[in-house]
Amino acid sequence: MAMGIGGSQSGSFLRGSIFYGFNEDEDGRIVLDGSWPEIDGRMLWLNQRWAQPTVLTQLNMGGDEAPVWWADFPNQARGLPADGILHRCNATGTCPQILETFGELEWYGEKMGPDFTGFCVVCTTDIPVPSNVYR
Repeated sequence: MAMGIGGSQSGSFLRGSIFYGFNEDEDGRIVLDGSWPEIDGRMLWLNQRWAQPTVLTQLNMGGDEAPVWWADFPNQARGLPADGILHRCNATGTCPQILETFGELEWYGEKMGPDFTGFCVVCTTDIPVPSNVYR
């Protein structure tokens, strides 16, 4: 059994690596059985020229361009169809068990709200929490 644990930027990396399909090896096997992205509500953007060295991302900056929530849910701010961090690994059966923990900075400084409600003008529902995500 293997578990990835990361806080802040390394937590962003865990979230991004799951979204981009890096939890599956070349033979289609699961890499990490568990993932604990601590105190982070975004993804680490990869391969972006002139990336900004800050954790205070804005709506259209790297790290917030992809869905930052686990379950498939529409990206209403951009008019995109339902997608989620776990979308790709759900299709291949390589999703890890997820443990999420937060601090107050994620809520007030790093836009943790979209992880719960999506990018919407008036958010009326919470995004469902998948059965493998524990908050």
